[in-house]
Amino acid sequence: VLKFYFCLKIVFMYSMTGYGKQEFQINSQNYQCEIKSLNSKGLEINFKTPSFLKSREIEIRNILGTQLERGKIDIVFSLQETQKKSLINDTEKFKMQFDFLKQFAIENGVSSDTILPALLMLQERETVSEKEELSDTEWEAYKMRLLDTIEQVWQFRKREGVVVFDFLMERVQIISAKLVDVKAVEKDRFVRQKDKLAQMISSNFGKVNFNPDRLEQEMLFYIEKMDISEEISRLAAHLHYFNELLEGTMEKSVGKKIGFVAQEMGREINTLGAKANDANLQRLVVDMKDELEKIKEQIANVL
Repeated sequence: VLKFYFCLKIVFMYSMTGYGKQEFQINSQNYQCEIKSLNSKGLEINFKTPSFLKSREIEIRNILGTQLERGKIDIVFSLQETQKKSLINDTEKFKMQFDFLKQFAIENGVSSDTILPALLMLQERETVSEKEELSDTEWEAYKMRLLDTIEQVWQFRKREGVVVFDFLMERVQIISAKLVDVKAVEKDRFVRQKDKLAQMISSNFGKVNFNPDRLEQEMLFYIEKMDISEEISRLAAHLHYFNELLEGTMEKSVGKKIGFVAQEMGREINTLGAKANDANLQRLVVDMKDELEKIKEQIANVL
């Protein structure tokens, strides 16, 4: 049951990296649709519209924008070339072109010896030209294949999302474990700092004139400046919320939200480092920063 529940949760984490390709036939003509998706802050669609799809460009962009939501989308449409009927098999047309070129050569003083080899080479290279435009019926069939290609992209994104999900969960668990260590170090650090401060006062007592009330105020300020309990509490809350977003969201697009939470986590970790004044605590802060940077790198690719 737990395994099934885990699988249900991770299907809602999608990467922006995706790929899909469809090769299909409509009215005896071969077409191809290929889509690549990479990470981007917004939606960026790049494709060169072939002549047979020029009138459908706006509709295609709307479909891609609605279906794929975010990412740098590169899409390639093509009509597969097929050999044209050989001119040799069309004797009348071949003879007409030969006579025309021969007469042109005579009128312009050009040797006609190369006409026949040139015509034979030309007929081997000629291919059917692209369709000028798809009919409504052809477009509906083509659109279905476009949607199938988009579905392939989503399946790719889903597989990549599972990998990213596992990676992020592992990094968050490491930071959470480091935070537990921070709490342990904090207790010892506070005791050490108090002993150090008491020793300094003791060694200077009687040598320096001081106001006891002023000393008490300074000590309170110093202790408050050292205190990291609020940062620990806020970081723990951010880590918990990050986990909730990963495991409990029902949205496909969660990348921006977890990105914002990661920024808040970074602020608290930086503040811990600024207040550390302790080698052991500083090492833990550096480790947490390292894990957070790994998280940010992966979040950039989360839809």
